[in-house]
Parts: sequence; C-alpha cells; structure tokens
Amino acid sequence: MFQAALKVLPALGCALALAVNAPAQTADSVKSSAVHVSDSTIVAKDTTKPADTLSAAQKAMQSFEQRYKEMKKVEEEQKARFSFYDTLLACFGSPRLNQRALLDQSFYHDAGDYFKFDPSYFVTDYSQTPMRKTVQPFGLSGDRLNVVTNGVPTHPFEHVVEPDGLIDMNDIETGLDHDVYTLPGAVGMLFGGSEAIASLVTESYFDTTLDAHSSFLVDKGWDGFANTRGRYSKRFTRGKTIDVAIGY
Repeated sequence: MFQAALKVLPALGCALALAVNAPAQTADSVKSSAVHVSDSTIVAKDTTKPADTLSAAQKAMQSFEQRYKEMKKVEEEQKARFSFYDTLLACFGSPRLNQRALLDQSFYHDAGDYFKFDPSYFVTDYSQTPMRKTVQPFGLSGDRLNVVTNGVPTHPFEHVVEPDGLIDMNDIETGLDHDVYTLPGAVGMLFGGSEAIASLVTESYFDTTLDAHSSFLVDKGWDGFANTRGRYSKRFTRGKTIDVAIGY
C-alpha cells in the first residue's frame, strides 16, 4: 500500500507542476483572440437645404429693412450738430420777434406781409408800374433792411432797380420759410447782413431726426386768392440737409 502511494505522488506532482507552469491568459491575449465585426452602418450626410422661397420684391424689402435698422443705429449714435448760425438765432431770435404764430392766424401774400404786425415798419404796396411792395424800417428812406434766408444774405431784384433802391418784397421766396424773425437794430450784421437798421431773418423747417418731412399748405385769401405751397425737408447722417419748396 505504501508503494502504491509513492507511485501516485509523482503523478500528482507532475500534474501540479503542469498546472503551476501553465501560462495565464492576459487581457491582451483575450482581446486579440476576439473576433472583430466590421461596422457596416453608414451615416448619410445632411443634404437638406432650406428652400429659398422669397421673391425678388420680398428680398428687396428684406434688404431695405436691414439698411433701415443700420440707419437707425447710426442715428442713435450720432452727436448733435453744432451750427454757428443756429447759435446766433437762439441767442438773438427772441420768440417775441418770431412772426410765425401771427402769420398762422392770418393770410399773407409775400414777404412784405411779414411786417404788417409791427408798426415800426412802413409797408407800401404799389398799384402802378412797377407793381411792387416795399418795406421801410421806421419810415426812413433808402435801403435799410437786411434779408437773410437760412443764413444766406439775399438782395434780389427782379426788375430794374428803382431810384429809391428799395427791395421788392415780391422777389423774396417764402416757400421754405418756417420761422420768421423781424430783428430791429444792427444785429443783422451778425447774420451776414450789411449795415442796416433792421433785418428779416427766415429759417426753414428743421427736424432733429433723419426722417423726411413733407407738407402741403394752402392759405385762402380775399377775392378768391389762394397761396399754395409744397415743402420737403430731409437731413442725412453726415449733416447735409435738403430743403425744397414750390409755391403757386
């Protein structure tokens, strides 16, 4: 029995040795032995594009709205303009000397009617040739009146100058006039006028925004007479302004 046991032990030792010396399978060997299955799924590219269904007119409107927004943005960022003429007018153009409110309450035919509310000016409306209307400050003879329109001194003569040298008030354009100031004294020299004792300073409509402004005015007078005027004003981002008027 003892001999049989001795014969069995070598066999067990050999089996143990084989079990101990057998190489263990690592994760790499397991991974290498795995069967790779190719990915046969194909992801298609997104070829869908939004269809352009806008017409030419709608595209033009869309472009206009974009430019309008950009213009409004520039308008908000724009600084207030400085004008030497506006500064003088704000300093010397008293609301008491502005005839606009009185003119809106009555009818006027020409620039000579701007002075009919102030007794300091002697207005003469001639009925014979040459038919004209003259204004004499304080009734003095000679040309003693300055006329400044939008900062530009004017001295118009539509016909042969009369010996008295007075301006025919019918020759002065009134279609653009919005604010009308009759300034006494020599203050008109600051606005660019000559040496005179009174000045007529007129200014067109001024809008602080960049929106276009248009108006159609009709003044009904006596004997079926009507003074009709159309005006258009526009200010641009660079400070340039356009004032257009037509009257009949």
